[in-house]
Amino acid sequence: MKKIKVYSLTAIAVAAVTLSSCGSGNNKPTNDTAGVSLADTAMNKAAADSLPAQATAPDPTIDLIKKSLVNNLVKNDLKTLTENDRKFSYSTADINGDGKKEIFVGMKGGYFCGSGGCTVYLLSAEGEKITRFTIVDGPIAVSADKSNGWSDLIIPSKGVNYLVKFNGKTYPSNPSVQPKVTAPVPAELVKVLADNEPVYNF
Repeated sequence: MKKIKVYSLTAIAVAAVTLSSCGSGNNKPTNDTAGVSLADTAMNKAAADSLPAQATAPDPTIDLIKKSLVNNLVKNDLKTLTENDRKFSYSTADINGDGKKEIFVGMKGGYFCGSGGCTVYLLSAEGEKITRFTIVDGPIAVSADKSNGWSDLIIPSKGVNYLVKFNGKTYPSNPSVQPKVTAPVPAELVKVLADNEPVYNF
């Protein structure tokens, strides 16, 4: 009986302390786990919501393309370009087996595009021009075959696929004067510059 009585007194003491703290003037509801005021939590959340969204890390490839376009590739055309012309999409693929991905840049707008297709720049991983393709009207397929160490490309132009081979220095600029590809393009080939690629301004 004595042990039961001691336990009862302890419980009463704890209850008394609890009631005393409730009447001390600090009647804010608290978080059961951390003891942080719910009101304070709401204020902190509101303050956090008012901060600007954190910027995403810059894409070095996009920056490289922009610099190449502005400082070199279309430098002499900048004054002529409209806002709609200053747009591009891009894809990357290692087409010479050196472990670095070359960059395919698909230009947009009426200045670079016509009824037959658009201009596409092929750049090195360092942003240097390898080839300027004209009248490309769809995704480019990277063939498993190679010429002079570089992948053959199957490039659509005016609705026809053409086989474009590296000549040791560059690729021919106009796909439509290259041999036609009459067989279906294998589905497993890597495709670059698909229609759903994001578009960027420069």
